[in-house]
Amino acid sequence: MQATAARHTVQPFLDDRIALGADPSVIVPTVNHNIDWDWFRAVEREFLRARKVHNDRKNKRQGPGRPRNPGGPGRSGYGFFGLLRAFLFAPLFEVPATAATIKRALHANPAYLVECAFDPIMESRKVVRINPVPSFWAINEFDNVMNEAGLWDRVREITTRKAIRLGAIPKEGVLGVDPTPVKAYARPEKRKRCDCADQSACNHRRREADRDARYYKKGGVRILRAYRPIILAELLSGVPLKSILPSDTRNVDAERFEKVLQDVKNDRSLSGVSFREMIADAEFDSRMNRANSQRVLGIPLYAPPNPRRRKGRPVGRRGIREIDPAGVPVCEHGQRFEFVGLDRLRASSVFRAPRDDRGRPICRTCPIRCTEARGGRYFRVPLEVTPWIDLEMPQHSLAFKMKLALRTEIERVISRLKILGAGAVTKQGRKKVGGRITRAIIVAQMIAVVAMRMNQPDAIRAIRTLRGPPLAA
Repeated sequence: MQATAARHTVQPFLDDRIALGADPSVIVPTVNHNIDWDWFRAVEREFLRARKVHNDRKNKRQGPGRPRNPGGPGRSGYGFFGLLRAFLFAPLFEVPATAATIKRALHANPAYLVECAFDPIMESRKVVRINPVPSFWAINEFDNVMNEAGLWDRVREITTRKAIRLGAIPKEGVLGVDPTPVKAYARPEKRKRCDCADQSACNHRRREADRDARYYKKGGVRILRAYRPIILAELLSGVPLKSILPSDTRNVDAERFEKVLQDVKNDRSLSGVSFREMIADAEFDSRMNRANSQRVLGIPLYAPPNPRRRKGRPVGRRGIREIDPAGVPVCEHGQRFEFVGLDRLRASSVFRAPRDDRGRPICRTCPIRCTEARGGRYFRVPLEVTPWIDLEMPQHSLAFKMKLALRTEIERVISRLKILGAGAVTKQGRKKVGGRITRAIIVAQMIAVVAMRMNQPDAIRAIRTLRGPPLAA
């Protein structure tokens, strides 16, 4: 029934003339009836095999004296697709995607239960209950099995391929890369693990509950224990592609960044997209990263200059105070010069004094008067002083700044993912945290597919209302 509705229905529930705000009872049916859930039949078979392995392993861990499940015929379990929809629709209903909150929401919200459409419970070939509400343990075990077997990423691969085929993700795009901190669900343990008689007086520290998380400094002053997944998105459409959660990403050095590039290259779901360039944060700016991007993916990497721990360099020239950490001359009056171009004969970068609103050099009104030239002060910086400058596309050029203007889209993509549940982690461990972030990416890609079918591709940027300006006929 779901597959038939997806083929013949475009937008049966959402009408821009009457829908004035965000209404989950409008958005969720629109998404549900425009997604062909038969896409995930192969994942269902993998889930059933993984669940059997999980249950067998759990039965072997039963202590002596506890009865074991003998197996054999019994009451049918809860269907795969109902539980899959329960987790994917939870953020659209503004429900935290945990087993306990999903259980309560299914009881309290009939619209949520109807859209999940759980398979009826059968016993001895008779229907016991129609569209039952699963127990907390059934919901929690479903998430655990999906995380252990890596099936959330399998679902993500399918939605990515479908989004590319249906045009929600362009086949020639721009790849955006940016890490973001996700606060871990971790607190120090109540008791220390030492054998000291008086633990309140000993110097041993309490161990953290989540061993995979790390401490990060955010905003220069705030320290939090968090994960730091690397989000990849297609910037022209604003659709997230995948997340990569390395074991330790406090500093993404050249070796770790090369692993990210290899992951993108080996991901078969992204084989339908031909990226022409990559835009990343200043953290990724280095000669080694630019060389690896060309070698592995065959595309240039554009990242703003990263001053790192460099300091301003005094030059001792008339009217010039210093060359700042980014490699830009600063005059005695505190004005940063503008990049003009590269002088390859003299192996230097050429800068000039900034212009006012009318295009006139500000040197004409400067009280220091370090030059009498009509065109204002010009200054050359030797390339050996700024070895981090990309000679193919200098980071201070106007062409580079125009390319980099697209980088802010990855920030908005990350914001939407956190609205869809990626920012609220309630489980511990890399697999479970990675599964939570991947679920948010799946929902965002489904919304992108539905938006394209509604002829409103910009609706991916309005996930609370699912409305965007329609395309011209």
